[in-house]
Amino acid sequence: MGPLPLSRRIFLLVGTVFFLLLALTSLLLSIFFSNLLIARTEDYLHLVMQQNQNIINAYVKRVDEVAVDIANDRFLYQALSQPLSDSFVDQSITRQTINRYLITTVYVPLRKYFNSVSYWFFIDDSMPAGRMYADYSFPGNKVVPMKQAENVPFLSSIAREGGKVIWFFDPSKPGKIYAACQVLGSYSAVSIANMGILLFEFNVADLFGNIQKVGLTDNSIYYFLSPGGQSFEVITQTGLFTSQRLEEILSSQGILPRRSGQAASSFRAENHFFSVLPLDNQWLLVGVTPFSDILSQTRRVTGFLIPVTFLSLAAVLLLSYVIARSISAPIAGLSDVMRKSTEESNLDVSLPEHKQSVEIAALYDSYAALVERIKLLLQEVYDKGLSVKQAEIRALQAQINPHFLYNTLDSISWTALDLGDSEIPAVVSSLSNILRYSIKEPDKLVSLEEELEIVQHYIDIQRFCYSLAIDTQFEGRQFTAGLKVPKLTLQPLVENAILHGFLENGIKTGTIYMRCLPEDGRVAFEVENAGQADIEKMLAIIHGEGNAEKHGIRNIHHRLQMLFGEEAGLSFYKKADGALVVRLSIPRAAPAAEAEQKAVQTR
Repeated sequence: MGPLPLSRRIFLLVGTVFFLLLALTSLLLSIFFSNLLIARTEDYLHLVMQQNQNIINAYVKRVDEVAVDIANDRFLYQALSQPLSDSFVDQSITRQTINRYLITTVYVPLRKYFNSVSYWFFIDDSMPAGRMYADYSFPGNKVVPMKQAENVPFLSSIAREGGKVIWFFDPSKPGKIYAACQVLGSYSAVSIANMGILLFEFNVADLFGNIQKVGLTDNSIYYFLSPGGQSFEVITQTGLFTSQRLEEILSSQGILPRRSGQAASSFRAENHFFSVLPLDNQWLLVGVTPFSDILSQTRRVTGFLIPVTFLSLAAVLLLSYVIARSISAPIAGLSDVMRKSTEESNLDVSLPEHKQSVEIAALYDSYAALVERIKLLLQEVYDKGLSVKQAEIRALQAQINPHFLYNTLDSISWTALDLGDSEIPAVVSSLSNILRYSIKEPDKLVSLEEELEIVQHYIDIQRFCYSLAIDTQFEGRQFTAGLKVPKLTLQPLVENAILHGFLENGIKTGTIYMRCLPEDGRVAFEVENAGQADIEKMLAIIHGEGNAEKHGIRNIHHRLQMLFGEEAGLSFYKKADGALVVRLSIPRAAPAAEAEQKAVQTR
């Protein structure tokens, strides 16, 4: 199966890219909006729970206010604490007065909030009025003696709270909820008198029915956790979670055991959303909503995105086809022209005019310019071919010249030997060795021993030319093993020593001292110049501030640094007698192959 046409490949490529981008965008939008809806729904549910919290707290606050009003009422205190009369009529009047007062201060205010309100006032045995009710029995009487409170649940807790209203349920009456407090009179001259216990009875529907009107979702339910010592009871009408399981869930979230000042919280657990809010009566209001109810909102987003995605995909495929055709048609025409030019080996094939788009027109123009450029290059290649041939001939001629020079020097040496002259052949041999050394592979690194050998040839030539009686003294030859340097590195240093230490001063005899010294990871090679020299001037030369045409040391310094790094190079110092010492420093373990490659690049 051959390759696909360009139009089909463009169609598939563009369609695939658009499809992937569309699918990715739809997925990201679905995830984003789903998370956003979930977060907003959870915020809304928690807000509804806060409204329910406020509703319940308003009822609780009203009951607390009534309890506080009773505890601080002077009239009730005086009615209960005044000496008891033996007259039956007086006692009857007192009972009616107390009953009417409690109806006015307890029943009437609470009746505005609750549809059904029942209350009982258990008079403490220490109050004189308590004896009045000891043997008094009347149906529906709301003021009774303290002994009748023995069957009231949480009696010990009521006494322990010392005037604070506590709320509780009676398991035997599931439809009722109770609030009770100890009534402590504030007007006793001796101490705070315990007037009795005030007990309220409400319908659960009255206290908590209003929050059901607000609602969360159809499947949302409420739990009320009331403190009972160190344990907690779950009071609910539906029973989605058992009391023990709900306590385990709240304990795992750090909500139980209860802490003072505990703030509202919300969390997810067991595929449900929990919203927990503390009430003013020390209870916890817990709203539980199945997570499936929250996710139902996201299904609407998904149902909207699916058809939009398919419609967008159809539009993308149509657009991909149009783009593929608009690009492939002119390119196919250009391809035919190029194929014909190749098959016929003819670069003069004319291009059809194309003005469909600026880019395609530019492509056609570029191909035309390319053809013209190829024609030009072919002509240049032809012309340069002749130049290459001529260069090869000149190179062959250049190879003849060194051999001609060596042969000429050898002829002079043999002629001088035939005439009985031994000095000329030695000088000619030294010169020939130097020429061969410098011309053959000039970029190759050589050993320090080879450099010293060339230095010796150079000194022999200088002795002959200037009638010098120069000796050489070399120290530390054992440290030269394995060291490699560029060719003709030491010869310029020795040349400067002869020029400035001997010839400029008219000295014919002397010794050139050379030393090889080991250092930390490096080796230093020193050449001592007996002449006087300015070190500052020498440093200026190697740093490019002097006349480089007369000083080869700058070239040596730079080549060493390029080959071996910034730590290599030349330095200078003076001895006590004023002699100048040129110091050449190179690393001991210099990588020869890498340095040789650098030497070729720096040539």
